[in-house]
Amino acid sequence: AHNITEEMLAECKFTVEHAKTAMNRLCCQKSVLIGYRLNRHLMGLDLCHERVVDVSFLYKSEGNEKAVPSFRSLAKTILNVDVREDQEDALEVAKVALQLAHYAIGLDSDELPEIQT
Repeated sequence: AHNITEEMLAECKFTVEHAKTAMNRLCCQKSVLIGYRLNRHLMGLDLCHERVVDVSFLYKSEGNEKAVPSFRSLAKTILNVDVREDQEDALEVAKVALQLAHYAIGLDSDELPEIQT
């Protein structure tokens, strides 16, 4: 899990304002942001962007339309890639999210597989 504790943040010098500034420098109105649960990250930064592909919304959980498939389930089912929790890093997540979005391009929603959670 990605539980961040107060102790982990005690020495952190990178603030939410730093993150917002970095995002604003990296992105323009034409930028397309792609990620997993990206809407939550943007909300956490109090940022709004029009061109967002959140792959957690592209796929449905088997037997429960309201559930969001886990990142590891999506990676394994769609790409046959094992993403271990202890090896998960931001660059790996970004690459896999891009591959998951690319897979969905051109498919009708009824053609996308349902993911076991």
